[in-house]
Amino acid sequence: MKPLIITTHESAGLLNGSITQLRRDVKPSRKQRRFLSVDLLMKSGLDYVTRDGAQFIHPLGGPLTFIKCSFHPNDKLYCRETWAELQSPPNLQDNTTDTGLYIYKSDEPSNPLCYGSWFRRYSWHSPATMPRDAARIFLEVVNVRVERTGEKWQWVYDVKLIKQP
Repeated sequence: MKPLIITTHESAGLLNGSITQLRRDVKPSRKQRRFLSVDLLMKSGLDYVTRDGAQFIHPLGGPLTFIKCSFHPNDKLYCRETWAELQSPPNLQDNTTDTGLYIYKSDEPSNPLCYGSWFRRYSWHSPATMPRDAARIFLEVVNVRVERTGEKWQWVYDVKLIKQP
């Protein structure tokens, strides 16, 4: 199972069913950036797409560049989102406040714990620091493709919500 960082908007959309696609920019690896900058990639043509990535035609007639995609069909993902841990009053016996329960920023409008003085008590944490056991959104990648949107090439991941494995 692979981690995927998502925004608050994506989190809310995935949970209510309004989002079934995720888009991420196609970027060359660090090694490939010596030969192909992100700007040059945007001017490149798409040659073909495979299960593992996409082949791009260099705009200046140079060698073809293969860029791997992060996720493949049938991959299972757990989503990392902006989160906070519920705090309880300090336990005088072991001096801890951790409850092991989490709240999520995307629930802010509907979660009564996020209002008033409660909301100010929580310090929201970056999705990159979210522990795996705090994940509540699990996805399966159904299809992967590459699309050009404006000046950018993007991976388009068709996903479906799955139950916690």
